[in-house]
Amino acid sequence: MNGFSKPIKKLNPLKPFDKENQGIRNNHIIPFFGEYTPNDLTPELIEKYMESKWGRDDSGNLQAMATAWKRHRGVLRQLVQSVDPSYDVHKRLLADIKFVSLHRDMLPPLTREQIDRAWEHAQKTRVHKGRGHNFKRAFWIMVWTGIEAKDIADLRPKHFKMIKGQEWLIKERHKTMLTQSNPLIKIPVLPQFREILGEVPIPLNKDMPYFPNLDCDACNQAIGEYFKKAGLKGYGAKYLRRHLAEMALDLGQSETWIQQALGHCSDSEQTKKYMRVRRDTMVGVFEKIANQG
Repeated sequence: MNGFSKPIKKLNPLKPFDKENQGIRNNHIIPFFGEYTPNDLTPELIEKYMESKWGRDDSGNLQAMATAWKRHRGVLRQLVQSVDPSYDVHKRLLADIKFVSLHRDMLPPLTREQIDRAWEHAQKTRVHKGRGHNFKRAFWIMVWTGIEAKDIADLRPKHFKMIKGQEWLIKERHKTMLTQSNPLIKIPVLPQFREILGEVPIPLNKDMPYFPNLDCDACNQAIGEYFKKAGLKGYGAKYLRRHLAEMALDLGQSETWIQQALGHCSDSEQTKKYMRVRRDTMVGVFEKIANQG
């Protein structure tokens, strides 16, 4: 059978998807495109898919979350190119599609009181042995380090170094959709972080991960549920990462400092999204200015 006549649900990429892209395939691409074949794909069908996900604005313009759409079309491209690697998805299907880029409204920075409220609900959440406990460990690792679930899943004994009496975590950050490089994470290991790692068995092989079966998507979803149950819908793992950056900003640290702590590239534009001024700290600074005036 000609591969272009096969239903898309029966196609597999030439290189296996990671968990994130496999989730996009199973939960989004296949439910919509599964019964179609590559021969059926048209720009009009692509537009219908985008409209089903993100709708249209008040003027009737197609709209989409740009970063999410980049991931979705990348998954579709890999499935189609499993039949013909030379198939130019952009030229044939995407070049003439215009859409308005959506941006999620940023919620106010997290406070420690809100983090503690989410943790109270996390403690009440029933978990499967091992899996759920590691989600809760990941919650606090994010608080104390600002690293993401994908990097927590990759933590290995070889990443921890003693330098002049201080333990450091030094590892390459996972590749993101925004960069093909691997910026370096280099942060000191707080006692709270070391205590969490002490709860899990130390791998005998220093190249093996501490959390070998951590499902990153499920972990992020679980953390989002902790906040949702605490009446803080919309908050989640990303906001724990931003919390560290915003606290560092409050303590007077520079953008360069925050870039290194978060493992951002030196030219990253993302860092500014993590550097938001807290209203209460601004009041405090102005009061200090007034007192010295």
